This record gives sequence, structure tokens and C-alpha cells, in this order.
Amino acid sequence: MQARYYDPVTGRFLANDPVGFSPQRPDMFNRYAYAGNDPVNMWDPDGKCSRNADGKMVGVCIQDLKSLVRMGKVASSGYDGIQRANEIATKNNVVIEVKTDSNQSGGRTVYSDNPLKIGKPSDSTIILGGKTGSDVPVENLATGETYSTPVALDEQVPHELGHGMDAAEGKRAALGLVDTSNSEIPATEKTAIEEENKYREAKGSNERRVAY
Repeated sequence: MQARYYDPVTGRFLANDPVGFSPQRPDMFNRYAYAGNDPVNMWDPDGKCSRNADGKMVGVCIQDLKSLVRMGKVASSGYDGIQRANEIATKNNVVIEVKTDSNQSGGRTVYSDNPLKIGKPSDSTIILGGKTGSDVPVENLATGETYSTPVALDEQVPHELGHGMDAAEGKRAALGLVDTSNSEIPATEKTAIEEENKYREAKGSNERRVAY
């Protein structure tokens, strides 16, 4: 797809990784490195997503330009969840695929497995919406004021990445077992809202306090 050109002589890409890097992973500071700087065990045919020896995509794989732009904006805030998600997915040999559906309201994450496989690492597909979703309660920590506002387009990214991280680590709770009628954060939303709030803090926004 000509996402990035590769120089086989130097073993480096000619353009840097637009997603960014994580302070927790020194190897990611080289944004020109090939396949996570592990060319012996990994390969990267399109410049976007590393693959293992069996040809399976691993890590966070961005599938379209709209998603790339949105995730780049999120990474530029100083939120390192994108690279942390990449590290978790690579470690567990799964893929967190990211794409955009311009007609969708809000974000959603689709899992490749079923409830019988809960507890095992799972691939997932994050679908970012082109429209904001329903209102959620947030709190201004300085004033204590609580009000409702829709999750912004950029805030969908860390929230859905949280779901992808859970799936990659086999921590996703079984579907259908969570009561969403109360104001507490259910197990299925805990990591997602934690990631969303890390990003909100990084960009100086108000904190999301409850799930619904």
C-alpha cells in the first residue's frame, strides 16, 4: 500500500512512524526501525503492521488515513497508550486493528473470539466513529462540577484502545454479565475509561467519572 518505503541496505524505513513512541520502550525511539527492530523474527510488508513468521499481523495496525490522522493527534498530546497497546499486542502475538466508519456514532470494539475463549489473548478490531456518541457524565476536578457531554472523536481512540488492551491480555469480561443500569464502572469498561481519562488528563480535559 506504499505506506512507508524501506531501504534494505540500511534496514530502515525512509519515513518515520507517524504514530509516535513510548518512553517505556527505548527501542521505539528509533521511528525508522523495521518491524519493531526485530527483523529476524518479524517482517513488515506494508510499512504499517509487523507480522510474525506465520504471516499473522501483530501489534496496533492502522488501516486507513482517517484513523492515522486521529491517532497521530492523540499521540501528540503526550498520551503513550498507543505504543503501550502495541507492546501488549506484540507480546501476546495478537493484532489490534484500527479503522474508521464515518457513518458510525461513537466508537466500538469487535472481538475475534467468543465467550468460550475468555481468558485467552484475542485479536480485536477498533472501529472509530465519524460522529460523536451519546452523552456521558464528566467532572471538572478543579470545581467539582459534573455535567454531561458526548465523547469527542479523539477521545474514542484511548477508550477503544483500552478494550483492545483487555482483549490482548485475555482480561475481557464475559459479555452479558454486566449490569449497565447503575452509575458504577463495570468490569468491561474499567480499562477503557482509565485509558480515556489518561488521555483527557494529558490534553487538559475534564475527567470521565462513570461509564454511562
